[in-house]
Amino acid sequence: MHNNQLYRIVIFTFTSALLLSNCRKDTTPVVPRELTLSIQQIGAFDTLINECSGFFYDQAQLFVINDGGGGAVLYQMDPENLERVTAIPLEAVQNIDWEAIEITSDEIIIGDFGNNWGIRKNLSLLHFDKNTYEFKNKITFSFPNQSDFFPSDSHNFDSEAFFVKDGQYHLFTKNRGNSKTNLYTAPVNTNLFELRDSIEVPAFVTDVYYYEAKEVILLLGNQFVEDKFESSITIIQIQEDSGLVRLDNLALNIKEQLEAITLKEDNVFFVGSEKERNGGGNLYEVQINGL
Repeated sequence: MHNNQLYRIVIFTFTSALLLSNCRKDTTPVVPRELTLSIQQIGAFDTLINECSGFFYDQAQLFVINDGGGGAVLYQMDPENLERVTAIPLEAVQNIDWEAIEITSDEIIIGDFGNNWGIRKNLSLLHFDKNTYEFKNKITFSFPNQSDFFPSDSHNFDSEAFFVKDGQYHLFTKNRGNSKTNLYTAPVNTNLFELRDSIEVPAFVTDVYYYEAKEVILLLGNQFVEDKFESSITIIQIQEDSGLVRLDNLALNIKEQLEAITLKEDNVFFVGSEKERNGGGNLYEVQINGL
């Protein structure tokens, strides 16, 4: 069921003559100086989706994963009818703390790398056949610069976001120890992660989408402030030397724990929230006009 309430937010970006695109070394910003957000609530997820932590959109279907404890299941649904859900069991794996999901031309990859207390040495990326859902490979890793695995609520080795580009995993951290996110990369099907760069962000990074059409990266963020969630999309680019450049930050008027972002079409994105005691568990459309 659609919610007709529509939020429109005009965002003014800062002028910068130093922004570089991923492929071009000119002074033309990729993101225009004025963006308009249109946000529409599509509906509530079925009760099976109680901890939406990542999704992708393919062939007019939304594929959703739950956070840890939800079982090794991929859920398929039509965004126009969220009550009709198909549960797809994924064999030979377990859900320790699933936080992100990516689709490539022939694979589905799940990031089992949630690390709330910084103690895990078995972070992993799980590869499945895109058509048969057959398990193919498990890449186990830990962060190359982490030496302390004692429990902590102030560390920089949690993650909920990754994408695949040019044969590389691009993994962004959810830093609990500072106000940044770190980018790590590794060749696909290896655990040879390297720290590439860090960048200031306004909130914990909970998902990421690489928007190939504009060669920009959308970081979904959440911060719990004064008993409510503040959400945002931070737009960045990766330069040729793997350095990160922030282009803009867009505040979202959604007071829920947003955990998932993916492209629907053109400049329209789906975002999803995790179910909480005070609400959440909803699917939204976010249109970024002018992107």
